[in-house]
Amino acid sequence: MSDAAVASLQMGEGTNAIPAKELILGNLEQFTVEEIKQLSARANHVLIAKQSEVREQAYKECQAIASKVGLTLTELIKCVEEDKVKKKTVKPKYHNPNNPDEKWSGRGKRPTWLRLLIAAGAKIEDFEVN
Repeated sequence: MSDAAVASLQMGEGTNAIPAKELILGNLEQFTVEEIKQLSARANHVLIAKQSEVREQAYKECQAIASKVGLTLTELIKCVEEDKVKKKTVKPKYHNPNNPDEKWSGRGKRPTWLRLLIAAGAKIEDFEVN
């Protein structure tokens, strides 16, 4: 369907006018293969342009937010990345009486030293850090 045909159909009067978007999307089967290829290429071009606009707007908004707190966008991103890298260290909850360097926070799989001591008859409470 040519641009002129779409325009003439869209220019109907009163409530009978059909918006071009509905006309095109609702009648894709009526287009030729070449017309669909052209529509697809044009739509892809518009999509790329709109995505670029959205990214640019998001960038400007992020710059404004950073500026409000007295930072550049690069400094703000660096702060966020550093916070992600920092891991919370958990204090040890249990210790090995035979080796003071071996400790366990109580999270995750029990260490071998603790499993062996419990298997030998000890209670886990015996190894709690005070």
